[in-house]
Amino acid sequence: MNPIRTITEIRYKDPAQQFTFISGIIRAVGGNPPSSNQLLFGGSVQIRLKEKRVMVFAEPRRFALNIEDNMTTDQLKNFINDMAMKVNNHLQWGQMQRIGIRTFWVKEVNDLDKLVSTSKDILFKENSLLDEAIDVALPLTLVNGDEKINYNFGPMKKQQLVQQFLNFKDAENIPDYFAFIDTDYYGVLDRNFSKNYFREFLNRAFEVSEKKVNETISILKI
Repeated sequence: MNPIRTITEIRYKDPAQQFTFISGIIRAVGGNPPSSNQLLFGGSVQIRLKEKRVMVFAEPRRFALNIEDNMTTDQLKNFINDMAMKVNNHLQWGQMQRIGIRTFWVKEVNDLDKLVSTSKDILFKENSLLDEAIDVALPLTLVNGDEKINYNFGPMKKQQLVQQFLNFKDAENIPDYFAFIDTDYYGVLDRNFSKNYFREFLNRAFEVSEKKVNETISILKI
């Protein structure tokens, strides 16, 4: 089982030097650029890779990568690592403030109403509100050491997924009904980007996310 969408995001404390060159020009000619609000060149760069469902985003204080190609988790980790290295080799951001790997997973089911009923029975305590509910969702905040996971589960139809959760609407191989599991694994930190740290974080994020997906499937017996 592989994620249908993976989002990688790193937020930085200060803008990359390539976005602040106007301030450098002002200093070079003897001017005094604003200290509290640096002059930035442009807002963002967005690149779609050829023949892939992949978008790369570079902003003054943010790098992001959106992948909706069909890849195994090993392929995803290698691809994300390669792209992050390439971008960070060209842009000098400095200290990271937040890093996250968000993955969307689907587990096909034949009967959506049955999944809703099963989810009610297993995940919630019976009450009057639950009796009236025709759908359910389970948001949780989980902890893994110093890092956290925003976890969301819910029964879902293909149309809802495509409209609300995918950038590329020509989605392939999406079942009609499924259990939807969204894991946003993230860390809040203050350190410079490094190859070793990013690779280790990437491995942890996928390992923990896959574990939570498998736990969900096991608990619901689907």
